[in-house]
Amino acid sequence: MVEALLFVKGEAEGTPVNFDALTLRFSLSNEWADAVWELATATSTKQLSAPSIEEIAGIVDRFDAKVIDGRGVCQGPFSIQTVIGGFPHAAFCFLFQADTEGMWSGYTVAKSFGEIVVVPYRTDPT
Repeated sequence: MVEALLFVKGEAEGTPVNFDALTLRFSLSNEWADAVWELATATSTKQLSAPSIEEIAGIVDRFDAKVIDGRGVCQGPFSIQTVIGGFPHAAFCFLFQADTEGMWSGYTVAKSFGEIVVVPYRTDPT
């Protein structure tokens, strides 16, 4: 069970959440406006509008996240510490963890030529 903080746009503080699996699921159109984050436990699945989520941050450990496009193609799981969302014009969100050198290493989720792509990246957060 992953313990995380969920930050929703417009709310000042994060809400504690627990989940066993985290999935970013797109509709057939692969549009960000229709995408949902699914937080699943052994007994239930909660769906949250992806555009409304600013951040999902693991409190203690890394966690796995998957991305499923509108055709049902699954990418991942990706071992990460944080999701940062809210970039609907180019990249939809970033899945990442801090590496031993203090760099952010992870994946950019974006739409390219109608398809959902998950592209590795590494950057300095400063």
